[in-house]
Amino acid sequence: SVLGLWGELLAIAESQDPPALADAWHAHIDARFDFSAPGSRMEVKTTTRDARIHHFSLPQLQPVAASNVTVLSIMTTETCAGTSVGELVKRLEHLFAGDPTRQMKVHEQVADILGADWPSHLDHRFDEQQARESTLLLPAGDIPRVAAPDPAVLEVKLTADCTDVEPEPAPRGLSALVGSGSGQSHP
Repeated sequence: SVLGLWGELLAIAESQDPPALADAWHAHIDARFDFSAPGSRMEVKTTTRDARIHHFSLPQLQPVAASNVTVLSIMTTETCAGTSVGELVKRLEHLFAGDPTRQMKVHEQVADILGADWPSHLDHRFDEQQARESTLLLPAGDIPRVAAPDPAVLEVKLTADCTDVEPEPAPRGLSALVGSGSGQSHP
């Protein structure tokens, strides 16, 4: 979705190490997550609701062997005065000036996520300041979920209220690249 892509682009643009986060973005290490690196997975969830409610597939909340799994939760509002998807793409183009491989990855991911009519979505705008102030890093293992289903159940999707989930006390791996690493920092 446009909103989800916006959150992912903002996470990269505002991270402490944009190249490292860009390299982990939709990496082939683990397709369940937005960001994957050895020993670390991070899923970005962005909402325009008044509560920290996010949609997950059950595998995004289950442990990954020898890996830290974190959810970057962002709350924002769609507004005509906000930052657009296109502006975030341009910000990343600037950050990756002289790095055509990462610039190309940004364009490929935007096209893959938004589909054939991606240019019509570039003007969607969201409140970046609100997003920064609301961002939390949440341990995936602490997010409410259903029990593991019967092996014959092939897919489980759920909507979870993450309002009462305590932030990650000591971000590590990919989540340590987000903001100052305080658990309540902005991307």
